[in-house]
Amino acid sequence: MSGIIYENYEGLLHDKAWSTFYSVDFDVEYDEILNQCKYIFVSCQKNYDELKGVKFSTFLTKCLDLQLKRWLKNSYRQQRYKWDVLDQPRYNVAYPSAIMDLMASLETDCQEIVNLIINCPELAGITGTDSKTVIKKKAMLFFQEKKGWSYHQFIKKFNTIRGKVNELSYC
Repeated sequence: MSGIIYENYEGLLHDKAWSTFYSVDFDVEYDEILNQCKYIFVSCQKNYDELKGVKFSTFLTKCLDLQLKRWLKNSYRQQRYKWDVLDQPRYNVAYPSAIMDLMASLETDCQEIVNLIINCPELAGITGTDSKTVIKKKAMLFFQEKKGWSYHQFIKKFNTIRGKVNELSYC
């Protein structure tokens, strides 16, 4: 009987998998979502109770909505954690000569930004997942107040620095 029920609802599972696949904004494959839908279908089939007066399709749709949302949330967290870990080269140290060359190749405005970030006591000791954003915002506010720069001027300089740093050779 379960094969017949699955065949009746296979289209619903595929539709839900496709709509979910196109609605997420992070890297997840369609097959992963479809397999999760099949898993949810099996759990719904075990937990379904006809005596409650709800059609199986209604019960399945509600379970798919709730459990897929929970699964996607957990998948996103795991993927974000991997990005954060990969994004932080903790054990890579640039050669001092490469850092000196970097500073020499930057414009004076960019050098001021780097010196502010390195030497500012307010920025020292900021750690955590949002540390890059906090440092960038505090430096941007400082340059807006002191130099009268616009947001776009600061971001342009900051992206120049980022590009140069990404070109550094690590040991």
